Amino acid sequence: GAGAVKGKKKASIKEAIFEPRSVEVHSEGDWWKAMILKSENGKYLIHYDGGTAEEDEWIAHEEEGERMREGAPEEVEVWSQILSDWVPARLLESSKGWCRLETEGAGEEWIPAASARLRRPQYIATMEASAVHAAEDEAAAAAARGGSKKGK
Repeated sequence: GAGAVKGKKKASIKEAIFEPRSVEVHSEGDWWKAMILKSENGKYLIHYDGGTAEEDEWIAHEEEGERMREGAPEEVEVWSQILSDWVPARLLESSKGWCRLETEGAGEEWIPAASARLRRPQYIATMEASAVHAAEDEAAAAAARGGSKKGK
């Protein structure tokens, strides 16, 4: 039709507003804690807690209802200015660069996702796994081009 560009598709809503999040994934007859690393080409890249990059899995958006469910809130730590120490908290929601946290005894608060007051061990492990995937993708692309970044 008019205005259409052949071969180009608009990014789906799921891909346009995607933020990594904790989920549980049904695999091998059981539910496993995991985090969605990214969403592209109609699929989610899943990283299992404690798993390696080789164990990560792509799951089609269509399978989301049967294979995935919302996980428990992500366990994080937040710096308490009152206690001058790190205290456990639960990440209840993440949106537009902000995180809503619940801290036992202190209630809920919103803080910037990039705040130095926030530690997200599960998220960090997930991003490290994502970096491994990016490096593997680049190596595969280089091999497909017939080149290599290594010297001869």
